[in-house]
Amino acid sequence: MPHSSLVVVIRGGSGTGKSSLALSLRSSFRRGVTIESDRIREMQNAVDWMNKDNYRDCLSLVATTAEYFIRRRVTPITVVDKFAADALHYFRSLLPHSTTLAVISLYADERTIRDRMRIREGDRLAPDAVANSLEQNREERVISGLSLDTSTMTLAEVHSATVHFITTHFEDRSDS
Repeated sequence: MPHSSLVVVIRGGSGTGKSSLALSLRSSFRRGVTIESDRIREMQNAVDWMNKDNYRDCLSLVATTAEYFIRRRVTPITVVDKFAADALHYFRSLLPHSTTLAVISLYADERTIRDRMRIREGDRLAPDAVANSLEQNREERVISGLSLDTSTMTLAEVHSATVHFITTHFEDRSDS
């Protein structure tokens, strides 16, 4: 039987807690690795991220990085990105067929998103940033996997629900 690696995808709009969850999961999955697409974007200068081809190029780099760790049997691999449905499908198509995806979709209400983004962005908060995040929220509930409304949950609660989901559904592939 070929080796199967687990890729935990954390997706959601801005301000839903993706990066915070990924950071907290490191304590539960010490042998794993975390790849944040934002870090790959930050390495590139003068890129138009609204351009679908540029975004796909970034996802290709994320998939290549994930595949590097898959070949080394590192598991789980946590990947963080907004991942609209079409982007998630494209990303999945780039990974080896034996790879298992555990999709964690995070969403939050408008007030929570606005508050979280203001804390992070301050006066630089783009007027359409909250609207873009809320638009993604509408899509979150149609992707299979675990879907969490982080509006009233603490990070510890989100972490616990995520670890429970992963260990319950993918126990043989999460090397905690």
